[in-house]
Amino acid sequence: MRAVLLIIQVLFWGVAAGQSIKLTGKVSNQRNEAVAGATIKVSGASTAVTTDVEGRYQISLQPGVKYTIDISAVGYKTKSVSDVDVAANQDNELNIILETASKQLEGVTVVASSRRQESTQALLSFQRNNTALSSGLAADFIRRTPDKNTGEVLRRVSGASIQDNKFVVVRGLSDRYNNAYINNAALSSTEPDKKAFSFDVIPSSLIDNIIINKTATPDITGEFAGGLIQIQTKDIPTSNQLMVGMSMGFNTQSVFGDFVSNERGSSDFLGFANDRKIPSSYPKKYLDYSKLPVEQRLAIARSFSNDSYREVNSTALPIQQYNLTWANVKKFGKGHTIGSVLGVTYRQSKLMFDASKSLYEKGDNGQLFFDYNDRQNKYAVNVGAIANIAWTYKKHKIAFKNLFNQLLEDNYYTRNGINTENLQDVLLRSSVLNQRSLYSGQLEGTHELPIKRIKLNWNLNLSINDKSQPDLRVQTYGKTIGANEPYRINLRGNNTNRFFSELNDKSFGYNASLTMPFELGAFRQSLKIGGSATVRLRDFSAYIFGYAEPSDASLITLPYDQIFAPENIREGGFQMITDLQNPQDKYYGVSALSAGYIMLDNKINEKFRLVWGGRLEYFEQFLKSNIQGTDKAQIVNTDKMDFLPSLNLTFSPNNKTNIRLAGS
Repeated sequence: MRAVLLIIQVLFWGVAAGQSIKLTGKVSNQRNEAVAGATIKVSGASTAVTTDVEGRYQISLQPGVKYTIDISAVGYKTKSVSDVDVAANQDNELNIILETASKQLEGVTVVASSRRQESTQALLSFQRNNTALSSGLAADFIRRTPDKNTGEVLRRVSGASIQDNKFVVVRGLSDRYNNAYINNAALSSTEPDKKAFSFDVIPSSLIDNIIINKTATPDITGEFAGGLIQIQTKDIPTSNQLMVGMSMGFNTQSVFGDFVSNERGSSDFLGFANDRKIPSSYPKKYLDYSKLPVEQRLAIARSFSNDSYREVNSTALPIQQYNLTWANVKKFGKGHTIGSVLGVTYRQSKLMFDASKSLYEKGDNGQLFFDYNDRQNKYAVNVGAIANIAWTYKKHKIAFKNLFNQLLEDNYYTRNGINTENLQDVLLRSSVLNQRSLYSGQLEGTHELPIKRIKLNWNLNLSINDKSQPDLRVQTYGKTIGANEPYRINLRGNNTNRFFSELNDKSFGYNASLTMPFELGAFRQSLKIGGSATVRLRDFSAYIFGYAEPSDASLITLPYDQIFAPENIREGGFQMITDLQNPQDKYYGVSALSAGYIMLDNKINEKFRLVWGGRLEYFEQFLKSNIQGTDKAQIVNTDKMDFLPSLNLTFSPNNKTNIRLAGS
C-alpha cells in the first residue's frame, strides 16, 4: 500500500496591472486544426485579442466577474461562451471549438450555455475529430494522477496495457508492433535485442499530453501495427509562473526497514553509475584476453572492483519527489513574443519486496524441483529536466524543445532455499544495476503563409538514448541438503559471474508538411503533402566473466565479501575466464528511413468524412557483427521500399456519435 504523506505546492502567478488575471486557451476547428487569426472579444466591451499561428490566445479579465466571450473567425460560425470567470491560483484556461460555416451561414452565432460545457466539449473534440482512431490523456488529467512516470500514465489510456511497468501493449500487440514519438520526433528502442521503448524513463511531471493512434494515416509513420504513442512535453506558457512541489510517500513493507545493498557509488544519488566500468586494461577484442600471459590476466582480474561485493545496511526512508518549474513570457514591440519553460524533477526511493518461487513437475504428485525465498531491495533515482523556448510573431512560431532524463535502478537480491535437482541447499546474492539516459531535442516551426492560408510545419530533431548494465554480479553457494557442512561457491555455468553491457543509440532527422485548405461544394476540404527522414546509429557490446575452479580448495568456502579479494586471485587461486562470452554479443548498426506522402481530408456531406491517401517509405539498414566464435566481422546490408495506402471513413449520425471504418 502506498500513501501520500505530504504535498507542498507553491504557485507564484504573474498578475497584470490593476489585479487583472489572464484567461488563456486554444481555438481549433472540427478537424482539430488550429484557427489562426480568430478574434476573442469580451461581450459588451472593447477588449479583444487575436489568436496566433497555433490558435492560442490570452486575454486579461478582472476576477470575481462572470463574462460572456465571443469568438469569431472568417469561414466559421461565431461562438458565444457564457459564465466565464477567472481567479488567482487556479487553471484559467478555456479551449474553444469552432464549427465551419457554409457560405450561406457565415455570421450565424452558436451559443454555448456555459464555460464548463465548452471546456468539456474541447477536451472530447480532439479524440472525436482526429483523423485516425485514437485515445489519449490531456494535461489536466495527468496532473491529477499520482503516476510518477509515463509508463504508469499509459495504463490509464483505453486499449493500452503495461508489461514490466514500462513496455506498452496496444490492442493486444506487444511492444515490437508499436512505435513512440516525442514532440513529433521518433524515439529509438531502449533495448539491445528487441524493438521496444521503456516508458518509465520519462517523468510524468514533464508531460503535457499523450495520444495513441490506433489506425494508420498517410502523415504518420508506417512502423506500427498496434499503436503509435505520441508524447508532447510541456508547451510554452502564456503567463509567468513559478511552481515548486515536494511530495513524500511510503510502502508499509519498506519504510524505515533495514535496507541491504552493495556499496553505493559516489554519484548514484544523481542517477549516474560511472565507477563500475570494465577496467581500461581489459583488451577490446574478444580473443585477446585469453592470449595474454597468466600474470597479465591476473593483474587485469585484480583491477576489477572487488569491494563491490561488500554489503551495506541503511534505513529505507520514505519516497521523495521534488519538482521545480519556471515559466516566463516576454512581449516585445510589433507583436513579438518570447516564452520559455524550465523544469527539473528528482525522485528517489528505497523499496523492499519478498517473494517465494517454487517449481513442481506436472501432475498431482509432481516432484519438487526447487523452492526459494527471495528478498529484493530496490534503490531507484530518476532525474529529469526540460528546457523549452519559443518565439511567436503574428502567424509564425519557432520553438526549441529539450528533454533530458537520467534513471538508475539498483536491485539487490538475496535468496535461500533448496534445489532438489542438484540436491543442494542454496544461498544466492545478486546485484542488478540498470542505468538509462535519454536526451531529445527538436527545433520546429509553424507558419501560416499568406497564400490561401497554406500552413507549413517543419521539425529538425536529435535523440540520444543510452542504456548500460555495469557490473551485474551473481554469487551462488550450495551444500548438500540438510548436511552440517560449509557452503561452497558454485562456479559452474552462470551460477557465479559478472556481466557488463552498454548500448548507445543516436538518431537525427527531419519532417515537414504543407497543408492547403480548399472548398469543394459547400464544405471545406484540405490537402496535405509532406516528407520525413530519420537516421539511427546504434552500438552495443556485452561482456561476461566467470571464475575458474581454484586448486586451493580452502578458497571455495570463503564468505561472499572475501572470496574474490585481490589476494585470492592468483595462480592456484581464482582466475577470471571468458568462456561464457559470445563474440556475437556485439554489433554496430545504421538504419535510414525516408518517406513522402499525400493525404486528402474530404468532408463529403454533413455526416460523412473521408481521410485517405498514400505514403511511400524507403528503409535501408547496415549491420556489422562478429562471426560466431571469432573476431572476424560479418556485414549485412538490406533495403526495402513500401507503398502504404490508407483510408479512414467516419460516419456521424449525430454530434455525439462516430462510426469509423479504417483500412491500410
